[in-house]
Amino acid sequence: MIPPHSLFVAHGKDSTKRMVPLNSTAERIFELLCGDETTGRWLFAKDGKPIKSIKKGFAAACARAGIDDLRPYDLRHTFATRLVERNVHILIISELLGHSTPVSGFGFASRITPGYAHATWDAMRRAVDSLQYSPTQSVFEQKSSKSRAKVEQMSQKSILRRKRQRQAKC
Repeated sequence: MIPPHSLFVAHGKDSTKRMVPLNSTAERIFELLCGDETTGRWLFAKDGKPIKSIKKGFAAACARAGIDDLRPYDLRHTFATRLVERNVHILIISELLGHSTPVSGFGFASRITPGYAHATWDAMRRAVDSLQYSPTQSVFEQKSSKSRAKVEQMSQKSILRRKRQRQAKC
């Protein structure tokens, strides 16, 4: 049974099936997209068959919108970042991202043994609902100005490193 306000992913990564809760904004967008007769049975389809990858279509949509240097994976990072800004527990974020192994923290040693902790459906619904509102407290407000500057410096270095890697591939 599919819970209300959710999306059923029939063929996810590694052919897994899962439920994804939707906030009311996302739900309205999906209702609009699914109401389009051209989509048929699949939301992302070409000639009535599900597409295998969204990369080309995503790149074309970004080009039409005048957006440079954006990958679908960047949207996952933004989603997770917005949830962290709203103080959503990392286990709930991990579950919403579809991680097969829950994440207990950040960095290399951040995985914990599956089965010890799970996010509840209500907690995941509250998390996606929180994205419709401004965060009450940013993650950076919890840190001192010295550590905040260090995080910002590390973020800038990461962005520059990724740009150099992409330019080197071309």
